[in-house]
This record gives sequence, C-alpha cells and structure tokens, in this order.
Amino acid sequence: MSTTIIIGLVALLLAVLIAVAIMLQTIEKNNKEKRRIEAALKNRARNFQHMLESFPEGFLNKDLRLLVCKCLSEVYKQLKNLDPKNATYAKNLAAVDQQVAAVKNQADNNNVVRLSDPAQIKEVQKLLQSLHGFIGKLNKSKKLPNDQAKAYAQQVRNLIIRTSLDVLISGVNDATNRNKPRLAIHYLHMIIDKLNKENNSGQYSDQIAAYKQQITELEQKALAHDEHMQEVAEEWENATEDDSTWKKNAIYD
Repeated sequence: MSTTIIIGLVALLLAVLIAVAIMLQTIEKNNKEKRRIEAALKNRARNFQHMLESFPEGFLNKDLRLLVCKCLSEVYKQLKNLDPKNATYAKNLAAVDQQVAAVKNQADNNNVVRLSDPAQIKEVQKLLQSLHGFIGKLNKSKKLPNDQAKAYAQQVRNLIIRTSLDVLISGVNDATNRNKPRLAIHYLHMIIDKLNKENNSGQYSDQIAAYKQQITELEQKALAHDEHMQEVAEEWENATEDDSTWKKNAIYD
C-alpha cells in the first residue's frame, strides 16, 4: 500500500472521528438544552398548580382562575411535545383540560373573600405578584394581546390592593370591638391614603366616601367616649377627696 493511500486513509479516519465528535457534542448540547427547558417548564407547572391549590376558595374570579388553568395547560402541552413518551405529562394535560372545561361552566363569582390572617395575606400577595409578572411575560411574548393583558393585570392589581387593605380592615374591626374609636380612625385614614393613591380612574371613590363617613361616626363616638371618661375621672377625683376628708375627720374625732 503506497504512502499516499495510507495518508489518505488516515486523513479520512481523522475526518470521520472529528465528525463523530462534533455530532456527539451537538447531541449532548441538545440534550442538555432539552433538560434545561424541561426543568424550567416543570418548575413553571408547579408554580401554576400551587396557585390553583393555594388561593383561598372563591378568592380568584372566574376569569383569573381560567387564565391560570389555561397557562398550566399550555405548559403541559409544551412538556408533552418535548417528551411525547412521558405518560405523566399526557395525564396531567388531560386533567388540566378537564379543569379548564369545568371552570368555563362555573358561574361568575362576585363575592368578596376577605382575609384576616397576616401570614395567609403575605402568601396570597406573593402568589398574586407571581401571577402579575407572568401576565407581563405572556404579553411580551405575544401570547396575550395588550388589551387582555391590561385587563388581567388590573384585576390582579386590584386583588393586591384589596389584600393589603384586609390587614387594616382587620385592625379597624379589632379596635372597634375593643372600644378604641381613635385607633380605628387611625386605621381608616391609612386605608383612605392607600385608596387615594390608586384612585386615578375613580374606581375607589365610593369606598373612600364610605370610609370617610365611618370616620365621622367614629369621631362622634370618640368624643362621647372622651366625655364619659372625663366624667368618670371627675367622679373618681371627688370620691377620693371625700374619702380623704373622711379620714382627716376620723383622726380628730
């Protein structure tokens, strides 16, 4: 075998080895990217599932609950396309699609669910912030039109405001029950300040007016309470003076 043929075979073998190495490297890179995407999608699915399970019953209206269900369904569709042989993805997708259909058939829930536990409020606000951020991502990726994204974002924003007020409303109720009208008035002023900051469109004007009326009523109650306490103090002072006089007289008797 001539030297030229040997050199040619060696060169061909090297070319094949290089091609195989590049191919294996590309496959590994693709598999790594696939695993990264799959992990990100699974994490997103867990987040949406957590939302569906963690929001208090009736807290989300029909539109927002349907949005979360559709987002979860979209994630499982992507996971199924990524790994068609994965039976779990197919099963979860079918379950979520059934949930979407069930939510669509539900009546609109207009009831306001108030929260009073600070820990629960903190967790719910965290979930709402996450949902608000994902709405922005959907809009940015052109998967959600501007008008729909704006409407959904405003609904979530309203819930964030409402839950922040729930803590203060709980304070108002507690102060009222403990007959501390001035403390209740303090909480009401904080509520009004928060609502005024969000009242550009006038959507909170009626609530603000109602809280102001409540302040007026509590101020009258506080005034009556102060007058009563003044009377009690005066009576106590008179009683103390009478007791002191009696003791002095008793000494000289």
